[in-house]
Amino acid sequence: MDPEFAEMLKVQCPQTKPFGFMALDASNGTFDSTYYLDLLTNKGLLESDVALLSDLLGVEYAIKAVQDPNTFLFEFGIAMIKMGNIPSVDPYGWRLCLH
Repeated sequence: MDPEFAEMLKVQCPQTKPFGFMALDASNGTFDSTYYLDLLTNKGLLESDVALLSDLLGVEYAIKAVQDPNTFLFEFGIAMIKMGNIPSVDPYGWRLCLH
């Protein structure tokens, strides 16, 4: 993790205040590829962030998302459509509403 980022986190999230809130990226609530830029500059917060960059394919994807944000948004939209088409198999018999 970036040392300056780690210090900033220590100030914003002191151990005396364990239930504070922190944004997961620097995008200020905007959905974009800023998350990947943060990862590439060692500013990821979660274990899954580190895992993504531990694989060459993950690194390549992060770089591509930063270099071409419009393609990232398009591909994300396609992925959401595909995910929405996955049939719901729930052991409790609940259904996903499509309307």
